[in-house]
Amino acid sequence: RITLEGINLTNFLWNETLSIRSISLDTLQLNLRRALADSALGGEDSKLSGTRIDSIRLPGIDHVRLSRFELDHFRLNLSGPDQKDTVASFFGDRLLVEGVGLSADARGTGAYLVPELAGLELELSRQRYTLTGASYELYFDRFRYRHSDKNVRVDSLAFRPLMDTGSFAEAHAHSFETYTARFSRLDIAGFDLDRLLAQGDLRMRSVAVDRLQGSIFRDKTKPYETERRVPLPDDALMELEWPLRIDTVSLRHASLEYREKVQESGPEVLVGFPELRGRIVHIVSGAAARDTGDTLKIDLQGTLLGTLPVEVSLQLPYATDHFHMKGLTRGSS
Repeated sequence: RITLEGINLTNFLWNETLSIRSISLDTLQLNLRRALADSALGGEDSKLSGTRIDSIRLPGIDHVRLSRFELDHFRLNLSGPDQKDTVASFFGDRLLVEGVGLSADARGTGAYLVPELAGLELELSRQRYTLTGASYELYFDRFRYRHSDKNVRVDSLAFRPLMDTGSFAEAHAHSFETYTARFSRLDIAGFDLDRLLAQGDLRMRSVAVDRLQGSIFRDKTKPYETERRVPLPDDALMELEWPLRIDTVSLRHASLEYREKVQESGPEVLVGFPELRGRIVHIVSGAAARDTGDTLKIDLQGTLLGTLPVEVSLQLPYATDHFHMKGLTRGSS
């Protein structure tokens, strides 16, 4: 069902301006199929890179104003060349966009309209994103963005596996790990949406994570895969082709739990950091990371098993083969 309100046709006929007060959509499903050339060909053309969405072509229209756009109960499925092969899915209960517009290109060509985002406010509620190949899903309860101050707030975010550890064990011939993360609130400052739309790269000044609860489970009852290579954080960022830059990430009131299964029967090894805080600076990806002279720095402070104060500092210069790590326990002999 679609509902349109407040359509001004007079301005459209005389001034080529389309003004709509609100558009409401209920229950929408989109199925997108990825072309064979995008998914099967190797080389540079198949790599993930930034996507530019800086203009749109609407012949006969000089200006578009939309005060409110609301979408309830929607689903997006992305499939490979074979339509039965679902690569990813995105589910959402509600999407609300306010204060957006399009205007003629400032260069005066009249062929394309560019976004007007000064009054943009975006809100998403109860969203779930699943990536089939990775066997994980990402969920958040609420996402809010206001373009006037470039701030983002995300409430109740969870990153969790789609299978339990028993199902993971059946699906893996070698030792494996599963990861779970939850936090109550995430605040982003300096989210540069204009740059993302115009140039395809994502920049944020700071990310503050509140009450992160992280859990890592490792099953060592199976043989280790000798050919497996786990990259260091700086190497993983350099391999990431999506342009990303975050100046600072801070952790507040966090906790981390590590569990390890070393034999089929018997208790698991458990190591916990119930009080954890920290800071990560200079997060850069792709070509920018390979060309920069910056160093990825990770500083963490916490208490091991709730009693022993621990500090860890990592420095990983980009595009080098070395790193520096320092650890400290206070009050231990």
